[in-house]
Amino acid sequence: MSGGNEDRGGGTNAGGAFGPSRVAEVARAGPPYDDLVIFDNHLHFGHAPAVYEAAADPVELARQMSRIGIRVAVVSSIWAIFSGDIRAGNDEVLAALDQFPDRYLGYVVVHPAYPELMASELERCLRHPRMRGIKLHPTQYSHPVKITDPRYRPAFEYARDHGYPILIHTGPEAQRAYCGAEAVAKVAREFPSVPVILAHTMGFDRWEGVEEAMAVAARLDNAYVDLSGSAGRHYGLVEYAVRRAGSEKILYGSDVPQLTFTFPLGPVFYADIPDRDKENILGLNTARMFDIPLP
Repeated sequence: MSGGNEDRGGGTNAGGAFGPSRVAEVARAGPPYDDLVIFDNHLHFGHAPAVYEAAADPVELARQMSRIGIRVAVVSSIWAIFSGDIRAGNDEVLAALDQFPDRYLGYVVVHPAYPELMASELERCLRHPRMRGIKLHPTQYSHPVKITDPRYRPAFEYARDHGYPILIHTGPEAQRAYCGAEAVAKVAREFPSVPVILAHTMGFDRWEGVEEAMAVAARLDNAYVDLSGSAGRHYGLVEYAVRRAGSEKILYGSDVPQLTFTFPLGPVFYADIPDRDKENILGLNTARMFDIPLP
């Protein structure tokens, strides 16, 4: 049976096979983790339907980031994803980029059901110097569209021509038909110069999803995963992911405000992997992908 603890491996202490960990010691001292470089690849503004969030506005989230020690987050709009009012949601992100220029970078949200709006929003939003990527969420609009649908091509072509990464929602088993790992891999193979991030490591509800996502990340040079929604659910996920694809393919992401900043941090802080791998995951990979200056 796949997915057993013996396959996932790794302990959750500071001194496993790789000896004492500076990252774990900093974590034990408690937040803010100012001695670590932590960049959040996956943040949202706004409230999702039927999900309780204590706060979801740019001011409060910036305060929480300071309290924890997260330096920069790459953010997209829940309003743009769920309501269909894509322009208003992207406007919220653009305003926050101006209000907090040292705290946020942005993803522009687009959807293939609105092809004219897709083209105009890509041009309009990515003119902003702190808009650094494209967010695609195939399952959560009023009309879900499979990630392999050719109507997504303008977004991938724009990313290819202008050098932007794309963050793609990969959900639980029920959403696999729209955004499973192999479907994302099919598009990523067609656009090999575009960094494609499989959000959530496909690990919401099944370990097998993690295995599928990591197989894609290991196989394709331009495929990456983020840990949001998954690292705190599956024992040994971080160790398994590093062993399967290398730490350079893994990004820390929180999915705040649907989840919390700390939910995926602990599994990285205390993973039985070298500190350099932890540093890659916590911030260095995101810095490289989004051209964020290091402190």
